[in-house]
Amino acid sequence: MHGSFHCLKKFSLLFRNCAAKRSLNESKVIHSHVIVTRLKPDTHLWVSMVNAYVKCGNIVYAHKVFDKIPVRDVLSWTALISGNVDQGRADYGVSSL
Repeated sequence: MHGSFHCLKKFSLLFRNCAAKRSLNESKVIHSHVIVTRLKPDTHLWVSMVNAYVKCGNIVYAHKVFDKIPVRDVLSWTALISGNVDQGRADYGVSSL
């Protein structure tokens, strides 16, 4: 469990860096590592993934990740809605509700 926590934190930080750099390809590579390692994302990692894809301008991927979140909370909804708004899709962001 202890090691899993550190992996989750590490991947979240990597996604945050991708978002800051607007690096879609890097986000996809990191996402594939999450899948290959069979890591079970926590809420923070899910939101980090959605946020990274949104910041990289790929709303479609952000929605795909969002749809896989088992338990959506205010953080995940906020990431998706604000991402749509930031990308000029305010109508879609609000209609997601």
